[in-house]
Amino acid sequence: MIPRLPAHVGPHQCGPGQPLLLIAGPCVLENEALCLRIADVLAAIAAALPLRVVFKASFDKANRTSAGAFRGPGIEANSWCHTPVVGYDFFPTFLEWAGVPAAERPTALEGGSLAGLLRDPAAGEVQRPRAGLVFHFPHYQSSEGPQTAIRIGDWKLMHFYEEDRDELYHLGRDLSERRDVARDNPTELARLRQELDRYLALVEAQRPTKNPDFDPTKPSPARKRGGQNRKTREAGG
Repeated sequence: MIPRLPAHVGPHQCGPGQPLLLIAGPCVLENEALCLRIADVLAAIAAALPLRVVFKASFDKANRTSAGAFRGPGIEANSWCHTPVVGYDFFPTFLEWAGVPAAERPTALEGGSLAGLLRDPAAGEVQRPRAGLVFHFPHYQSSEGPQTAIRIGDWKLMHFYEEDRDELYHLGRDLSERRDVARDNPTELARLRQELDRYLALVEAQRPTKNPDFDPTKPSPARKRGGQNRKTREAGG
């Protein structure tokens, strides 16, 4: 994907020809006084140097170095929940925290607010406009090429575009996704694939396209491997 430059961060622009933009702040909000002190220091630096500053901090720092580290205001250390969430849940969460009325929010909003879960991990499911979580990567980010995944309940389907093939996993019995059970569960495979195709068409998702200049006789460039090591997985029969 080619980035759109200059990028917009609030009222600022960053990119070629733009002044330096510093995005800085505490890793997580611990208390108001500390945040204000850090903000004052950053403002003084911005006033003394030819740069602009955007203050940032995490309300909930889930990816901490230590499981017992501070997470955020009103969130106990070592707290967790089993409810699956996804990156596009953040925007609805921020809207709720900002007090934006439901009638003024985007009508085609993806995801659901996590505010209730952050207040009470046992609060239940996140309310989203449709069932399932979709992870769409129509580009090369791993050695397995472009792929899309959908999770509904304990079932997870992965579609790989280069080979036009599907894999199916039951996360309740196989959390590490080592056994592809697509051939054993054709009904679930068809159901999830139908839901995935319907979703991608609804949001007009970008799809990978064939490269007309591709030469199969030339060695492929090395790709950074991401995700799980699928070599250890067993094919279901």
